[in-house]
Amino acid sequence: MRRSKKPVPDLVQPDGFFEALVASLCDDDLKEIACADYGIGKAEHFQHLKTIVDVSSIPLPIRWHPWEVLELYGWSEPNLGSSFAEIRAFHRRRAFCLVVQLVAAVSPNGPFISHSHIINLIKSLDAMDAGRGGFGFLWWLSTSLDDPQNCVFTAIGALYLGLSLNDNRPSELATVIDWLMSMEATVAAEDRHTGVASEWLRYKGRADTAWRRLGAGLLDRVAELRFAILEDDVRLIISTLLA
Repeated sequence: MRRSKKPVPDLVQPDGFFEALVASLCDDDLKEIACADYGIGKAEHFQHLKTIVDVSSIPLPIRWHPWEVLELYGWSEPNLGSSFAEIRAFHRRRAFCLVVQLVAAVSPNGPFISHSHIINLIKSLDAMDAGRGGFGFLWWLSTSLDDPQNCVFTAIGALYLGLSLNDNRPSELATVIDWLMSMEATVAAEDRHTGVASEWLRYKGRADTAWRRLGAGLLDRVAELRFAILEDDVRLIISTLLA
C-alpha cells in the first residue's frame, strides 16, 4: 500500500547520525557481522561492509554481499551471559545492520521490511543510548516509509526514544503523538472497506510481546517525566495499539 506523504514538522535532522554510528564501529565489529552466515563468504561480506563504513554511505541497491549478513545479524540477539559492555557493542552492530536495511527500504524499489525490523532497531538504539540522533532517525524514518503500518510503529519508537532524552521537550513529543495518531486514523480510513490494516495494527501490537513491553515502557517513561499534558495521549496510544 502506498500513500502520499503529508507535510510533517521538521523536529530534528538525521544528518550526522549515520556518520556517528559507523564511526563507533571497528574492523572487529565488521568481521563479526561478516560471519553471520556461518562464515560463508565472510571475506567478501567484510570488504563491502568496510566500504560502507569508510565512506559513510550506503550503496543502493545493496547486493547479496553484504545484504545477507546485514539481514541475518539484524535478526540476532546478544549471547546469554554477555557483559554489559558486550551487550552495548552488540546493539551498536545490530543498529548499524538495521539502519542500512531501513534506509535501503526507503529508496525506490527498496526491499521489504517488517515491524520486526523496526522493533529490533528501537531496542538497539535504546540499549546503546543513541540519544537525539536515534530519535531523529526514527522520526525521519516514520515520515519516509511508504507502508502506513510501518510508519505508525516507527513513530511509536521515536516517541519511546524521545521520552528518554535529557533535553526532551513536551511540544516536540506532542508533535510526534499528534502525527502518530493521525497516521493511525489514515490507516483505518484507507482500508475501512475491509478493516484489514486497522485490525493488523491492533493485532500485531497486542500479540507481539516486544511491542507490549514497549507500550509498558512508554507509560513508565511519561509517568517519570510528569508530563501530564502527554500522559492521557500516551495512554490512548497504548490502549489503541499496544494493550
